[in-house]
Amino acid sequence: MARYESGGSAVSPVTQAWNKLTQVVRSLPGRMTVSVLLLTASFGTLLMVSVLYLAVQTYRDQFVDSVRTRAFSLSEITAQSRTTEKIQKLFQGILLSGRIVYAEFLPDSPHLSDIAAVQMRLGKNLVFIEDFGVNSHADGVYYISAPVSLSNGTVIGQLRLGFDEGLITEQTDHLIQRSLVFALVYLWALLLASISIALRMSHPIKQLQKASRNIASGNLEQELRVSTSIVELGELARDLEHMREELVARSHKLAVSEARYSAILRHAADPIITLDKDARIEDFNMAAELLFGYKASELIGCHFSQLIADPALPTNITIEDWTSLCACTAFVGRRKDGSSFHLSLAARSFQSGSETMVALVALDITARVAYEKEMSDLAFYDTLTQLPNRRLFDTRLQQAIEQVRSTKRMLAVLFLDLDGFKTINDTLGHHAGDRLLVEVAERLASLFRSSDTVARFGGDEFTIIVPDINQEGDTHLIAEKIISGFALPYEIAGYGQITLSTSIGIAVCHAENCEWKTVVEHADIAMYSAKTAGKNQYRVYQPGMLNTAVEYIQSRHALEI
Repeated sequence: MARYESGGSAVSPVTQAWNKLTQVVRSLPGRMTVSVLLLTASFGTLLMVSVLYLAVQTYRDQFVDSVRTRAFSLSEITAQSRTTEKIQKLFQGILLSGRIVYAEFLPDSPHLSDIAAVQMRLGKNLVFIEDFGVNSHADGVYYISAPVSLSNGTVIGQLRLGFDEGLITEQTDHLIQRSLVFALVYLWALLLASISIALRMSHPIKQLQKASRNIASGNLEQELRVSTSIVELGELARDLEHMREELVARSHKLAVSEARYSAILRHAADPIITLDKDARIEDFNMAAELLFGYKASELIGCHFSQLIADPALPTNITIEDWTSLCACTAFVGRRKDGSSFHLSLAARSFQSGSETMVALVALDITARVAYEKEMSDLAFYDTLTQLPNRRLFDTRLQQAIEQVRSTKRMLAVLFLDLDGFKTINDTLGHHAGDRLLVEVAERLASLFRSSDTVARFGGDEFTIIVPDINQEGDTHLIAEKIISGFALPYEIAGYGQITLSTSIGIAVCHAENCEWKTVVEHADIAMYSAKTAGKNQYRVYQPGMLNTAVEYIQSRHALEI
């Protein structure tokens, strides 16, 4: 009959059996039994295989020694049989013994011209192939060759014999079968012994488990005492009993201190929120009510994420997550009226009885965040164009260079100088020049990706970081896009349309030669080369451009004087 889970779905008998087996294996008797079986299966198998191998090898060595002795004995008898008929009779006799299935004499002496080669075998398919070990050719016959010598040492031929390996095979098979039976009996006995020992060990543990559950359910009068011969379990039971007695004594003290704590918490000047282990609100003091606009009764039992205006924050976040997040994260709080504000949280975990809880101290940091943003903008962004300034450009360039070294890709730095901007600034005034710089910044920013950096380097100079380029030719397309963008006139309110061009220097750096100072200098030198070539164009840095840039700077300085 199928069982049902709490959700109402039926559990198949196979699933029930699997769950029961899993429960048994995870128990102490199950773990001990599995451990013994695994150890026996590994080391026992290795030991048994080693012993069997040595025993089988001993049988085979004895067989080979016996065969060699018999072969040399027959060799001496063959030497005494000086005629073909006698040798044939000898071979017939040894074949009838059953142990030898192949016999062959090959004369090899000028004194035995009257004796012919003799061969006898008990099977047509028997072919002499000399063996160097039992069953080396898997034909069931051990072939051996022995010289036939006279008493004076003269070799008159070769005796070839084939011995049946059936007997030694039967002996080794019988040995293996007996070993397997012994191993199974030993394994079964070991299994029963391990189960018996494990059950004896687990009984007092189950007693402790039952008593501990009663205490956990609130029955602090339940004594933790077990009868066991295992010293460690007896000591554990005594320690747990001592702990229970301490809990009973402390529970009375906690009841008194809890009332005092609740009064202090309720009237604290700082907003304090207490969370349970699931990050649900347990307490919400008066200062927190003023900060968020909720009454405590409206939030008790609600998840704390309800007070955070961050859609990416998971709703099932636990107190451990809150503790780590509060140490490094600023939040946006949500009030009851829907308004939001910047929020700082300080978290401290504590024990309330047997439960771990967290106290959050909240602080409205909206004014501080606004001030820090203003200071950051002043430090890292140009106040006129709102583009990254030189300091932020340097930082991002260092980061891009580190990325180039790790990814082995290329990086391009573009150095732009506006052609004729000084004349416009001197003629139309600084206000017009500033408005023109703002328009140029907006147009440049619109031409690049969010991963690129467009910065105002200073005056009428702009720098651009383009990471992750595939080849140097990509920079040509980028520069041509910029020049085309500058071809359109700028509409400056009160001054009409102003046409402006730019000269662009490009430096490309690879992973092996990418240095912050060098790549900026190279882009600057390439820009001066573009100026020298007639402006409104771009140049990619080449080693010989330095002299050209120096000449251009000297000539421009002379004209200004």
